[in-house]
Amino acid sequence: MLEERSEGNELAGWFGPAWDDLHIVTTFNLCYNVAVMAKQGLGYVVSLDKLVDTSEGSPLCFRPLEPPLESGLDIVWKKYQVFSAAAEAFLNRLRERYGKNRTSGSIQLDTTAKKQVL
Repeated sequence: MLEERSEGNELAGWFGPAWDDLHIVTTFNLCYNVAVMAKQGLGYVVSLDKLVDTSEGSPLCFRPLEPPLESGLDIVWKKYQVFSAAAEAFLNRLRERYGKNRTSGSIQLDTTAKKQVL
């Protein structure tokens, strides 16, 4: 189960010629939901690290891709969006840490997240 499937995507490039041999049955955008299927033995999940529980008590385990595949992250919101107090505090924390001088529209995180195998 893959987070995305399209011609020329980064993951297809990472797999190289083996991409065509994969039996991809679904794609997803909510990692928690697909992790439930993986817990039932319905396949493997390729996703970012730390999105679902892979602690000692979990039936899931985490395996990083080798060589690592890195992907940038963006956070985007509507212009003039009204946020709850919690959302505003979260956004301000992101601005402080990653998006200095960004006040509206989007924040491009300066870190990279490794796409990893769950």
